[in-house]
Amino acid sequence: MKFINPKTDYAFKKIFGSDQSQNILISFLNAIVYQGETFITSLEIISTLFNCIATVSDRHSCKPLWKPPFMIQ
Repeated sequence: MKFINPKTDYAFKKIFGSDQSQNILISFLNAIVYQGETFITSLEIISTLFNCIATVSDRHSCKPLWKPPFMIQ
């Protein structure tokens, strides 16, 4: 039986990138970044499918909060 390498982007997103795996991701980040201390207690997973972070807008469907510098306006 072959297993997918969790170091690949696809596998990492499948393992850690869903709402159901938030506790696993929080534990992973605390272990790696904060040497096991419980610093991160909650998080919000944001889809970067469109290469920006956005919020709901009253005038439009969304309002960008952050765009990478390489995006053209």
